Amino acid sequence: FLGDVLALVWLYLTARAFVARAPVVLATAALSVAYLLEFAQYLGAADALGLSAGSPLRVAIGSTFDPLDLLAYTLGWAGALAAERARGVHE
Repeated sequence: FLGDVLALVWLYLTARAFVARAPVVLATAALSVAYLLEFAQYLGAADALGLSAGSPLRVAIGSTFDPLDLLAYTLGWAGALAAERARGVHE
């Protein structure tokens, strides 16, 4: 669970390193990507695409939907924004 929280924070920080946008925009974009991947897991996208076990794309997409992951991603989003506000970064 904590790994999923941190995955969202990592995705946000990676985007922040390359894109000059407001934290809420980048954090929400990261959250959208995480939700999209989780939705792809729910739909069985890896199997539908015929991705073999262990292939890099299958690992990136994942194969097991877990609704708690959505909660973890949301907590990561909130944590990233809270940390930015604590640092005084609002734009």
